[in-house]
Amino acid sequence: MKDIMNSTLDWAKAKGAKKFGYVGICYGAWAGFKASESGEFACGVNPHPSIVLEKFAWGGDDEAMGKTAKCNMLIMPTKQDPENLNPGGTVLASLHANGFTDSQSVEFRDMDHGF
Repeated sequence: MKDIMNSTLDWAKAKGAKKFGYVGICYGAWAGFKASESGEFACGVNPHPSIVLEKFAWGGDDEAMGKTAKCNMLIMPTKQDPENLNPGGTVLASLHANGFTDSQSVEFRDMDHGF
């Protein structure tokens, strides 16, 4: 994944891009959180995020992903998403503790995962 991301960023920089953001939908949120660790992204948007992939696929801690992220995030949980993604949840608290205090969680609890 890092090779693809780096080559894409290099291409965009060669075209004059200076700031980057991402939209990570569902499991793409996990990839976005991981990509943000590079320090190349100014922000990430995460509709119906499934960062729980960190725990299920790699035995990691999905809540700790906010500690390693390196950009502000907009988290958009739905009614099936875990409560740790809610406003005031542990993922947002980790982002804030990590210095990304503009990060927010906006709930879509009347919507199903997948919109």
